[in-house]
Amino acid sequence: MIDSLPLRAHKLSFSYNEAEDRLVLFADGRGGERVTLLITRRLTARLLNALASLLERSNPRARQAPSPLRGDVVLIEHQAAIQAPSRTTLAPSGPVSGAPPRHLLPPALLTAVDVRNRASHFSLAFRDARQPLVACDLTRVELHRVVQLMLTKVTEAGWGISVDASWLGLEQQSVTIN
Repeated sequence: MIDSLPLRAHKLSFSYNEAEDRLVLFADGRGGERVTLLITRRLTARLLNALASLLERSNPRARQAPSPLRGDVVLIEHQAAIQAPSRTTLAPSGPVSGAPPRHLLPPALLTAVDVRNRASHFSLAFRDARQPLVACDLTRVELHRVVQLMLTKVTEAGWGISVDASWLGLEQQSVTIN
């Protein structure tokens, strides 16, 4: 089964594992295969900041807007992406219903994510220390949804991660760390 890697994901979902204090990424393939990746707090913070920055820098309208308004342009895009009905199969959602997934390997620790900005989409490759485990292509809308879902799980975890994207409005939230 390991020869099937990297898994070409058509569905991504996230959860929080309190015992491991990790975000968990479930990547499902079209044939019912699943790869489960554990994401550390540190990598989650870096990934969220990188994806938020990429969404801002790659937005053509934001690049043309005056500097003080760029965040507002991206915020409008983000809100529209979150509220739009999902028209694709690669939309983050809850657990898969129906037949249980066929796991390609035990849960693996995610160590890196390669992100490439293509003309019409973003290509992501999720890797452990040895090899790429999951690959997927995301539209701008899907990438906004992934960012939002990660933010939701980070908030549920109480991690207090700082994201340097004013358009996400996170500076208004306060988090108490024990």
